[in-house]
Amino acid sequence: MLFLGLGTGLGAAFIAENAIIPLELGQLLYKDGETLGATLGKKGLDRLGKEAWVEAVKEVAASLMAAFVVDYLVLGGGNARS
Repeated sequence: MLFLGLGTGLGAAFIAENAIIPLELGQLLYKDGETLGATLGKKGLDRLGKEAWVEAVKEVAASLMAAFVVDYLVLGGGNARS
């Protein structure tokens, strides 16, 4: 399982075989030299607007699910309802 915490930035953890592995995915580059944290965090939501931000979350989530070969993705954090 992959957990993405959408808040002021991006928090992430990979859970497998009863182990929780914290990740620093927010430091990865995304588009136009922005990091995932800057895009999927609060500043990204404010800058992009809700509709474009939701699309970015969907795109990144699909890519990360494929990269980590996970069965489940859980979105949480203060902006998860946005």
